[in-house]
Amino acid sequence: MGAADSPDLLRVLVVGHTGVGKTLFLQRLHRSTVERREGPLRARGHTVGFNVEVISTHRENKFGSSTHVSDNERHIAFVEVGGNRNFGRSGHFPLSLMTFHGVIFVYDHHNIESATDLMYWYEYLKGYGAVGSGGTARVMLVETTHIPLTDDPSSAARVLPDELLGSYLQESIKKAPTFREKMCHTVRSLFRRCASVSRLSVTDFQPQYLRFLPRVAVFLHQLMSIVENLLLFIMAVTLFGPGQKSVSFCPPSVSAALRTIEDDASGTRTLKQCPLYDQGLFEATALEEVLSFLDSLRSA
Repeated sequence: MGAADSPDLLRVLVVGHTGVGKTLFLQRLHRSTVERREGPLRARGHTVGFNVEVISTHRENKFGSSTHVSDNERHIAFVEVGGNRNFGRSGHFPLSLMTFHGVIFVYDHHNIESATDLMYWYEYLKGYGAVGSGGTARVMLVETTHIPLTDDPSSAARVLPDELLGSYLQESIKKAPTFREKMCHTVRSLFRRCASVSRLSVTDFQPQYLRFLPRVAVFLHQLMSIVENLLLFIMAVTLFGPGQKSVSFCPPSVSAALRTIEDDASGTRTLKQCPLYDQGLFEATALEEVLSFLDSLRSA
């Protein structure tokens, strides 16, 4: 019997919106645990249906200890579910027949819908007894980033080439702008932010981080989301009847969706700003937290 077929093998479910980086997350994790790495990661399309990855998460100590470790202790089966949710429960029917030791909820820092969408995933899995009060699985919440976060001016210098750093510093020490220039810059920034709501991040929807400029963009985004959700709700009811549960009449807020998962009874592990754009940075900032969560599943 192989490792993937063993009934004692730990199983972790990975869910989230389409394009948040679930597949890339597993690729980074796998690449972090192998000694020989052959070439760069290959691009893969969006997962359709299910994708099962059996990954060795055992780490040899630096002294090369020969301690025997069984296959079940070395390997974990990650069951990744495609991000397109079906309007009916039958869309992911096999999940009700599986037992999971852990669930990883993944959302993108720059994708607002991916954060609110986790509420539907959580309620869906809660209905099967996988999470929530009396749930059998431990929970981890992962926020991914696909590009460096360089929104603040102080971080801009860190990503500039050396030959341009001098010009950047010269621009930074110029005389202070006049009141008129400040007002023009504020107005331009406001229109630019309102016209491009896709640039909003999940952080902009956290009450403690709201500033004046994001408030207007957040309000417009929420207004458009309500209209879009109303149309989806009407379409879902028309196609599947009033009993459908995949689209609620009132969409959850970002804060409410994330707070629901963070307050899971199992004690949620949270990983913020997991960098998927660079292997070395992933191993330096995120790998230890992920492996710590996986180790906790073995001791449960």
